[in-house]
Amino acid sequence: MMVIYIAALANVSRDLTEAAEVDGASHWQTLFRIIIPVVSSSIAICTFLSLSSGFKMFDQNLALNGIANEETRLLSLDIYNTMFNNPTGNEGVGQAKAVVFFLIIAGASYLNFHIRSRREAT
Repeated sequence: MMVIYIAALANVSRDLTEAAEVDGASHWQTLFRIIIPVVSSSIAICTFLSLSSGFKMFDQNLALNGIANEETRLLSLDIYNTMFNNPTGNEGVGQAKAVVFFLIIAGASYLNFHIRSRREAT
């Protein structure tokens, strides 16, 4: 993520920041009105990648076995435990949870790309 942020910040045109300085903009105004809008697509990409990797985290959660009396167990581990660690008959519940999990990820992806496509200049 940091590489994406650094690349985006390196691509901010020095002409834009110099023009803001000449016009008398403060550092905060330059940050919020020039730099952040220029790197907003990178922020959106990194936000989506972080959220999706957080949703899909399985191995670390499995290794820690849902610390704090299973209160920190994530959805992917809960689906796994429903399918394989419960008595017979819960396969349908595990499949239903997996479908809902897929719909959540697909909805978040669609929403992210829909919002980004509306904000990008043509």
